[in-house]
Amino acid sequence: MKKISFTVSNFRRMMEEQNYYIDKSMFISHVLRDEVSLYTRPRRFGKSMNMSMLYYFFSIKEKDNAHLFDHLKITAEKEAMKHQNRYPVINLSLKTMIDDTFELNLKSYQNLISNYLGTHLELFDLKNLDEYDRMRLKELREQRADVTLLKDSLRLLTECLYKYYHARVIILIDEYDVPLKAAYEASRDHHNTYYQNMTSFLRSVLLSALKDNEYLERAVFTGCLRIAKESIFTGMNNFHVYSLMDPVSAVDFGFTQEEMDETLRYYHLEKDSPLIKEWYDGYSFGGVDIYNPWSTFQYLFNVLYGGVHQPQAFWVNTSDNSIVRYYLSHADAQMKDDFEQLMQGNSIKKRIKENLTYQDMDDRESIYSFLLYTGYLKAVQVLENQTFLLTIPNKEVKQVYEDCFYDYFKPLYKKTGEEFFQALLEENVMKAIELLNNILIESISYYDAKESFYHGFLAGLLHNDRYELQSNHEAGRGRFDLALIPRLPFGTGIIIECKYSRKESDLFTMCDSACTQIVSKENVKAFTKEYNTLAYGIAFAKKKAYIKEVHHDLE
Repeated sequence: MKKISFTVSNFRRMMEEQNYYIDKSMFISHVLRDEVSLYTRPRRFGKSMNMSMLYYFFSIKEKDNAHLFDHLKITAEKEAMKHQNRYPVINLSLKTMIDDTFELNLKSYQNLISNYLGTHLELFDLKNLDEYDRMRLKELREQRADVTLLKDSLRLLTECLYKYYHARVIILIDEYDVPLKAAYEASRDHHNTYYQNMTSFLRSVLLSALKDNEYLERAVFTGCLRIAKESIFTGMNNFHVYSLMDPVSAVDFGFTQEEMDETLRYYHLEKDSPLIKEWYDGYSFGGVDIYNPWSTFQYLFNVLYGGVHQPQAFWVNTSDNSIVRYYLSHADAQMKDDFEQLMQGNSIKKRIKENLTYQDMDDRESIYSFLLYTGYLKAVQVLENQTFLLTIPNKEVKQVYEDCFYDYFKPLYKKTGEEFFQALLEENVMKAIELLNNILIESISYYDAKESFYHGFLAGLLHNDRYELQSNHEAGRGRFDLALIPRLPFGTGIIIECKYSRKESDLFTMCDSACTQIVSKENVKAFTKEYNTLAYGIAFAKKKAYIKEVHHDLE
């Protein structure tokens, strides 16, 4: 039985180590359609593996590895097979270009080019290479190149490779937009020109390498976003983009239902299918239902080697999910309502932009486009004028929203919770009402129209080390919702009864009902012999709350 690996992104290793591989080799024939193409997908959807596969198929230096493609689907494509191991290939991944300054990221790029030349030392032996170009190659190799030479580096490499191998060159650039993301985030935080400089640099590199380059056979890029053409792909008339909306490339990345079913049959894990589908399916690429490959293989790894059939949020833990945290922290009233609808499992109607720059992240009209293209939303229906119905894809991604929600509001809960608790102890009901309503308005609650949500919400708000929090315990003639029992003697305890109403107009009535219930069940009497006890009825209606103190003869 073949091994399951979710860490290998090198095609040769994947095949030689007898790992289970879902055949995506038809991607090779797809890239042969265009001179320059960009494929955009969320992170961890197999982009790097596919680019590695392209390298081993096209590279003239990998003829000894031609056997890796035996028995794969591409061998049936006669026209595509004519291109096997025919070309010198420049294969670069920009995923390491994540430095905090433009200068450091230039050094990262310089290092990439130097390392590439380290695997192509034969270029320095070119007899028909003039001394000027030989000097420039040496500067690139020794990482002494200035910005002007770095901008021309890919163009120079294609010329030298062509002269050595007498064949035009294929350029493969994986994660092309990572340096732009890093530059934007640093610029946004420090208000500098890093993003503009990085955009200008990459534009120059690509313009030099791709436009009217007689030594270029074709170029393939992958990334998360379709960066606006005028931003870095200026003048690329031979440029074709295949986004997650494009049906032509729908099955090139991620796993289809058929592929998932075949995998589960191979490992005799058909019974796990519903659970895997609920957690890791739900993406839609070009109208085709797609599973997250990273998460499904991690799940299978845990099952096969650990016997653990428990789904986890694997994909969402591969980064800090900064995009969701950022939007959550800057959410206006409309965005809060949108997030609330999404976390309740509903869809929202939004217009989606295909062409973006990272500067658009601060544009309210582009927020949902970023969330869609980075995998945090799913387009379930196309309406009109680039308008879509959007939902959260699956349980794994929903956990991102939940975790980010709790992490972001934790400091707010702690501060307000302490003030709220003190207001109750001081019997300052008006202040307690104000604090509770303020946090309900600020929070993105995804209440489920049940008292249980508000019960848990209050329990989290009132938790503190000085009191023991009891929930749904017997006292007097019935149960109370919440009780805060002082850990030290001679303290003051608090009893709370919660009520929920669908109508805001019923708040006062429901609050009276909560107070009446405390009195009729004699909840407080169980505690008054040990310490002073206060009692409150609290009623909720969506994002509004009302509080009333119970005043009666407890004896």
